Amino acid sequence: NQEMKTPELEKIHQKDLIGLEGYSIYVAQCNYDLINWGSSLHNCVGGGSYAEKALTGQSILLGVMYQNEIKYCVEISDKQIVQNEGKARSKMPDPVLN
Repeated sequence: NQEMKTPELEKIHQKDLIGLEGYSIYVAQCNYDLINWGSSLHNCVGGGSYAEKALTGQSILLGVMYQNEIKYCVEISDKQIVQNEGKARSKMPDPVLN
């Protein structure tokens, strides 16, 4: 169980989203976070390539929670959102994303 590198976000573990009551953002701390998120969302974020990207600092992986339940996973690379996916690869609605 290796900890993920999270450049620029390494001190952030949870952040409430302003104006969106009930939503929180969590930075993936280990590969078990990704495995659990992938299992809950029925997407591939739990696969080894995402953990490898996070372990090497290539990507930052965030879990968007609503009332403590994972709803979306966001991959950030080079300060850009590379992808965001929810259950069965659904996309985040604009009010959550923006």
